[in-house]
Amino acid sequence: ASLRRRERILAKLMQQLYPALYQWWHGFYYYKERIQKPQKLIYQAKKFRNWLKEHTMPTQVICPECGSTECRLFSGVKNGVNYRCGFCNLVFSLIADTRFRKTEKVDELLPVFKMLMAGYCDTDISRERGILSGSVTTPMMWRQKMLAQIRDLNLDLLADWIEWRHYTRFRAHMQQDK
Repeated sequence: ASLRRRERILAKLMQQLYPALYQWWHGFYYYKERIQKPQKLIYQAKKFRNWLKEHTMPTQVICPECGSTECRLFSGVKNGVNYRCGFCNLVFSLIADTRFRKTEKVDELLPVFKMLMAGYCDTDISRERGILSGSVTTPMMWRQKMLAQIRDLNLDLLADWIEWRHYTRFRAHMQQDK
């Protein structure tokens, strides 16, 4: 909090004493917040978000064996990612053939994706989602699986964007810690 206050005071002084320098600095300093996303990136992000919703929060589940819609959540599994067909009793998962097949808490994937798009790093995600304090392993694994799945779906621009945002945020954290 005191660092932000100091930045605001310095910014006001710079604006009063050196307006040209302030214009340059302000544009550079706040550039990362005002980045305009290209239309193709917005399209790919929407496509992946819809894919995630279909595989983690489906509106209708269809049995892959018999095609029945009489499917219920299978209670023997965490987070309701497995279903049992009411017609043929097949137990199946919608994420079995994806990079998320052994992922717990699949309901966290959509919020994590939104945070990755916003440029959050693994530490921020861990803190925001209430994951064990100091543990960045889970968000890091989610990010890696998500990037692999995005690349599998041929959404390379989206994967590059997330990696770039992660790298810039990580680098900012490293500079803060110095």
